Amino acid sequence: MPPRSQNWRRHPRLAVARFLIAVLLLLPACGYRVVGAEPVHPDKPVVTLAILPFENRSLEPGLETIFANDMLRAFQESRIVQVKAGEGKADYLLQGVIKKMEHSSTAYLDIERSLIRRATLTVEINLKDTRSGKIVWKGTEIVRHDYVADKYYGIGEATRDQGLRQMSVRLAQRVHDKIGLLF
Repeated sequence: MPPRSQNWRRHPRLAVARFLIAVLLLLPACGYRVVGAEPVHPDKPVVTLAILPFENRSLEPGLETIFANDMLRAFQESRIVQVKAGEGKADYLLQGVIKKMEHSSTAYLDIERSLIRRATLTVEINLKDTRSGKIVWKGTEIVRHDYVADKYYGIGEATRDQGLRQMSVRLAQRVHDKIGLLF
């Protein structure tokens, strides 16, 4: 029987598996951490933010909740601020007004039927300091999304709704990136 030190030659997969297990067990010991797992500046005071449901002045029902929820998700995932429920308990208050939603055709299948439709949404958003009552940041965002207009109404509505959700996520990320610079 060969000595134990040469056993790896007969079973190279076993040797590789042992090596990988050893590396995985020793990796946390060297101080390695996943980026974003801990706050960037632990000594910095925690800023709290409340995000209210948006005011919806468009004719599209339910947009206010979709947009506010995506905004909440964007800030919760990034952890640059602590998101709180209720406007009285937070340092800052993020409010939005969905001003208008327009639909237009951008490509036509024939003279009577559009193939591609475009949804254009205009939203006013402001960030208010609840302690002083001053508006810290204000912006008007315009988000567009093209979607396929199908001859079957249900399919066309489904692609439109999917486009609205994509617009909401895109708007939330855009606002997060702009406001995140303030904190």
